[in-house]
Amino acid sequence: QIPPGEPGAKPPETDPQIGEDRVAETEAVSEDLNEVIQSDEAEAVVDEAGLELILHNIEAIRDSANDTTSDEKRFPHMRRAIKGLAYAVGGITSAVGGGVIVNLLTAPEAAITLANRLQPILDRIIALFM
Repeated sequence: QIPPGEPGAKPPETDPQIGEDRVAETEAVSEDLNEVIQSDEAEAVVDEAGLELILHNIEAIRDSANDTTSDEKRFPHMRRAIKGLAYAVGGITSAVGGGVIVNLLTAPEAAITLANRLQPILDRIIALFM
């Protein structure tokens, strides 16, 4: 198995370790990802369904962070959204990092730039699982 954080690695099967003390960190990661995913590089590389999946999970994190009604609902939603982002961002960085896929893209430079911008975000997402 490939170690977490390496290209091609699956995120840990456990839930992210998110409680009140990590809400701000989780929000910050999702907002940084939102900025990257709204870039020209992302639009050139990631298909519409992938973008929608990521944006949906970012919105779920925002909603959960602002929900003050019940931690019993809030944190499970946030954990599920982080898992979704881990799989989506991990998939993109793995595909681009594999090299082969870059040769099949119409915008290989954009793909490399996108992967380089996503890798630090993926590392921060994976850290939420520890």
